[in-house]
Amino acid sequence: MLVDLIEKGFGKDRGYNCVQKVLFGTGEIYDLKLDEEMLIPLTNTLGGGLKTGNNCGALVGGVMALGKIFPDKEYQKEVVLYFIDSYKERMGLINCKELKDKYWTETENCDKIIIEAARVLQETIEKFQKRECEK
Repeated sequence: MLVDLIEKGFGKDRGYNCVQKVLFGTGEIYDLKLDEEMLIPLTNTLGGGLKTGNNCGALVGGVMALGKIFPDKEYQKEVVLYFIDSYKERMGLINCKELKDKYWTETENCDKIIIEAARVLQETIEKFQKRECEK
């Protein structure tokens, strides 16, 4: 689903940054009805680790998508912390500059980072949606 979409290069033809690929890709798969025209200028500023090499943009896009999928503020904290912790466990880092130092290549750029963020995000969504259904 989401991982397949990202692996196929979702957003490259539109010039999306890492935040946008994850956020809008999630929106497409989970039918989030995101207003891309409004969100593009806002998310332009979040790529590249908030333009400073800090928090990974793919991670930020995932957090934004989780906010839309799980609107309950109390539940959001648990879901977001799970996502961030799982991503950090998988990748070893959450900082853009350090992730790029470790994973960026000339041919793939940040694709591995973005794909792994999408994979962890998809797993997180599935886990917490299943949990909500069991309530």
